[in-house]
Amino acid sequence: MSETYVLRRPTYRPGEVDGGAVARSLLHLDSSASRSRDSVSRQLTGLFADTWRGRRGDDRYDYRYRDLAADPVPLISPGFVSLGRRAQRHGPVPLAVVPSLVRGTTRRGSGA
Repeated sequence: MSETYVLRRPTYRPGEVDGGAVARSLLHLDSSASRSRDSVSRQLTGLFADTWRGRRGDDRYDYRYRDLAADPVPLISPGFVSLGRRAQRHGPVPLAVVPSLVRGTTRRGSGA
């Protein structure tokens, strides 16, 4: 027995996402190592962001920009991994002890 499935691409109006809700924020990320004006990916993301902001035109929408080539996200250190495991096993970690746990300077028996 053969089944046939028809996939239909949903049609959305500009500014809408699933369910018709208007997108209220945009995170504009650039990651091209080329920071020159001839970077195609930077041109495309810039054009999209400019169009998105131009259609909204008010302060109710949140726009954020990050250049990952100029300001990369730092790597996760073993201290952060240990902190995550500790929180998973023992519950929330008091904010005051987080820096020492990440650096690995808190002794295991300290109760933190």
